Amino acid sequence: MFNHSIIWGLVLLITFVVTGCQEQQKPPAGDPLAYGPPVKEIVVTDAFISKAITATGGSKAWANAKKLELDCVVTCYNKDGSSYFTQQHHDIYPWSNAIRISSVEPRGKFVWLLSKDSFSAELPEKAYIQYDIRNTMYAIRYITTASVRLLDKSVGLAKENKPVKIEGLWHYPIRCSTLSSQATGNEPRRVVFYQSKDTYLIDTVRFVSAAGMKPIMVRGYDYHQVGETGVLLPARIEVFKTSSLGVVQKRLLEVDYHSPCSTAGPTESE
Repeated sequence: MFNHSIIWGLVLLITFVVTGCQEQQKPPAGDPLAYGPPVKEIVVTDAFISKAITATGGSKAWANAKKLELDCVVTCYNKDGSSYFTQQHHDIYPWSNAIRISSVEPRGKFVWLLSKDSFSAELPEKAYIQYDIRNTMYAIRYITTASVRLLDKSVGLAKENKPVKIEGLWHYPIRCSTLSSQATGNEPRRVVFYQSKDTYLIDTVRFVSAAGMKPIMVRGYDYHQVGETGVLLPARIEVFKTSSLGVVQKRLLEVDYHSPCSTAGPTESE
C-alpha cells in the first residue's frame, strides 16, 4: 500500500526551477543579483521537497521573492566567553544563491558578499573581525533559503526514513552529496538538511567538516512571514560549533531579525 504523503508529493506540480538553468529572467539593471527563477518550468516529484516549500509559503511566494531585505541584531560569542552586539542589514537573493551583509560601525562601513561560491569584502582600514564571517554567511544563506536550495539539480539529495532527535524534536536527515563542481577551500562541501517531522520545515542545517572549515550547525526558530511576500523565514538564527559527529559544542553567533521585513519584486502569494 502506498503512503498517502508520497502519492500527494508525486502529483503536486510546482512551477519552480533550479538556479543555474540556462533560461533565467533578465536581472534588473539596478541589482544584477535580484532575479527570479528561470522561465523554464519543472515538476517537483519528491514529497519532502514539496512539503518544505509549502511550509515556508508556497511556490508562488518563492517565485516572486527575488530579493529579501532584513535588518537584524547580531550577537557574537567570543572564545573568551565575552560577547558583542552589532546591527546588520542582510540582502538575501534566493534564486541567485547570494547574500550581502552590510554594517555601519564606528570603524566604518563593512560590506560582505557571498555569491554562490565567490566571497568578497569591502572593509575599513584596520578592520578586525572576531568571527568567521564567510562560513557564517554560508550558514545564514542556507537556513533562510533551504526550500530553494533543495531544488538545485547539481546537488544529490538522499532523505533518510529514520528520524533523529534535535533538541527533543524529531527530524528527517536529508543528505547532500555535493554542493558545487567549483568548490573552494573553505566551502562546506557536505551538508545535511534536517526536516521537522511535524512542521516539514528545514529548520536545521549541518555543515560537515571540509578542508579549511570546522563543522558547524545552524538552526532557525520562530518562522514568520516576511512583510507581504508570503515567504516564511526564521525570526532567530543560531550558529553552533559541533563535533565531527554533529554534537553541539558551543554557540558562535545569534541573529535576531526585526519585523516587518521587505522584498524586491512582486508580492503575489499562494
